[in-house]
Amino acid sequence: MKKMKKKFALLTALLFVLVTALCSCGSSIDPVAIVKSNLDAAYKGEFNEDMAEYFTDLTSQEDVDAYHEELVQEYIANYLTYFDVDEAARTDEFMADVRMIVEEMMAHAKYTLSDGGKTDTNYNVIVTIEPVNLYYLVQEDWDTMDDAFDARNDNYEFSGYSDEQFQAAYDQAILDFVKSKLPEMGHMEAEEYTVRVALETDEEADVWCNDNDIQNVCVNMIWD
Repeated sequence: MKKMKKKFALLTALLFVLVTALCSCGSSIDPVAIVKSNLDAAYKGEFNEDMAEYFTDLTSQEDVDAYHEELVQEYIANYLTYFDVDEAARTDEFMADVRMIVEEMMAHAKYTLSDGGKTDTNYNVIVTIEPVNLYYLVQEDWDTMDDAFDARNDNYEFSGYSDEQFQAAYDQAILDFVKSKLPEMGHMEAEEYTVRVALETDEEADVWCNDNDIQNVCVNMIWD
């Protein structure tokens, strides 16, 4: 039976569409609060009723729950891609553990926001994040897991396994190793990103967060 090797897959960028914020603009626009409400909904599932008027699709807790779940599913998909998880390994129990890991990482999302000034076309909001470092910890100590699995294989623990069963056992070993790193989870060094909140002075007077800017923040929130 072939021995499995380290197999980190390239992590693709999160491809989700952030909610466009719309409001009847007045002099009381708070761009920092708009961006914070967006991130709090995505990562914490928090509904800010005071900010609901600024959004077309985050106007209730039900909307926020759905929005938060979309991001959960994106991060779950990224775990499966990052560790190249075989289809046979994706049992209900396995996927429940992956979800738990994702929810733990999202709960550790750390960001602060500040006013970055205003131009003729938009407000700038500075988002400072400290990326969650779980995958960094796993990658740095990968050989520990891999050597332990090789030792089990050398001890004939997987004798008689089909290739599919062997792959599933390897994927489970990775999952168990990732779970073992959860107590050590922390953050990387702080990084700054600018999110533009554009103001159009047309008759509809729309305000919105720049989708690409928000996506850039979210892609980097968890180190990969």
